Amino acid sequence: VTVAVKPPEQARPGTTQDFVITLSDDKQRPVGGEVTFWLVDEAVLSLAPEGSLDPLTALIRTNARTTSIHDTRNLVVGRLSELEEEPGGDGSDEEQNGGKKIIRKNFQTVPYYQATLVVPASGTLKVPVKLSDDLTNFRVRAVAVSGPTRFGVKQSTLKVRLPVLVQPQLPRFVRVGDRFWPGALARLVEGSDGPGTVEVTLSGPVDAAPKTEGVALKANQASSVQTPALVKAIDGESALTVRGSMVRSADKASDAFEVKLPV
Repeated sequence: VTVAVKPPEQARPGTTQDFVITLSDDKQRPVGGEVTFWLVDEAVLSLAPEGSLDPLTALIRTNARTTSIHDTRNLVVGRLSELEEEPGGDGSDEEQNGGKKIIRKNFQTVPYYQATLVVPASGTLKVPVKLSDDLTNFRVRAVAVSGPTRFGVKQSTLKVRLPVLVQPQLPRFVRVGDRFWPGALARLVEGSDGPGTVEVTLSGPVDAAPKTEGVALKANQASSVQTPALVKAIDGESALTVRGSMVRSADKASDAFEVKLPV
């Protein structure tokens, strides 16, 4: 079965995009079937070679008699505790300079996964996908089956971009009494060079004044804005909140983030 997936070439974070999945036979006639469909951040796939998506590799295997020896004595690492933390904050939309600034807080490496999507006999199915707030390339994957003898695979890429981008410039955690310089990196992704404004604010057990500074946005060049901060004694709060935002003066294109730093 021939699988086709028509996503947009580029999208904005947090938007809902329609993916049109079509199935056809070797004579280009539409057929029905079932599809496993998902999106995954390409950064995850860079950690190791991606396994084969072709179902035939699992259905047809070469018989072989093998023997292997594996020494596990050096693999004992003990019990590792994992810290579960939310990658974003509890930010909300806010109005600034006449434009709507959306704070990115929903970060997911797999924003969509569906094990079984039923494609009707018309061979076409529209799948709405709510994207996360990640600014990255998502690999689009579809594995289809139509009847007992037809299988197919389709792979593509979806780019999630913003005209301007602000990134956190922060440590992973802080301790009481630490002096540090939280900041934000402003980057130009699309459009012409020009001025912009970056703001960094902190709340929680910290002594820091908000910092607002003008920057010159240029292609392939990051502008850093930092402010000094002193972590105070914890008073019922185990995290401090850092929010960074930026606005391009020409068209009011904006971006913002909110991160909670463990104390």
